[in-house]
Amino acid sequence: MVVSDGPKIQGVPSSKEVRVGESVTVTCSASGNPPVTSYVWRKSSNSSFVVSNATLLIDDVSVDDAGIYTCTATNYVIIDDYQQAYSDIASMEVFVLCKHLE
Repeated sequence: MVVSDGPKIQGVPSSKEVRVGESVTVTCSASGNPPVTSYVWRKSSNSSFVVSNATLLIDDVSVDDAGIYTCTATNYVIIDDYQQAYSDIASMEVFVLCKHLE
């Protein structure tokens, strides 16, 4: 099998604004040949934050959810019993807006 296209991510905004208490959903979509088999979201300021899914969902957003989130899309090909991974990365900064108290 020949890799004609490593993953190419589309549709991830460079930033997203969300208010405290709301939800945010972002889907990382990528094309590639062979097809993408793995999506992983990570948060730059929290090494234990890992979402192994194309869709990042944060419910009941708090100020702690602000930061830079990175999606990695990967496809794999096996050549002569050797597995080679090809990846693309897209980052998005989440800005959390505090509710205005009147």
